[in-house]
Amino acid sequence: HVGLKPDIEVQSEAAQLITALQTAGMKNTRLIVDKNSLSINGVDVLDTFKVIHEADKIYVPARVLAALTQSKVSWNAVQKAVEISAGTAKVLFAPTTGLKLDKGVSYIELSLFKKSYPQLQWTKDGDKIALNIKG
Repeated sequence: HVGLKPDIEVQSEAAQLITALQTAGMKNTRLIVDKNSLSINGVDVLDTFKVIHEADKIYVPARVLAALTQSKVSWNAVQKAVEISAGTAKVLFAPTTGLKLDKGVSYIELSLFKKSYPQLQWTKDGDKIALNIKG
């Protein structure tokens, strides 16, 4: 028995919701996430995702960042890196360039991600991280 193949394939509940809202026409997205909650454009959702705070660095799941920037995410086995691509532009994130792997999830350091995707703005207030993107 074979199911239907989705038009847009996205993994991770938060990334799926972001992609669905953008597909439905949402142009600007503001996520506020902490250890226990997530809101999208001021609306609390019953999902959250882990953010890693390590010294002065903040790591966010690659799938969430890809969804926010309307990019695709894949694993580049040759380079042993996460590849984020939009159109013909591709950016690799390896352990030496901002990638952290934790329990099967790929996280990308926000400051390094922003260098390649300057449309992403972010702020930190205690444990809360705000991610903003205007489309």
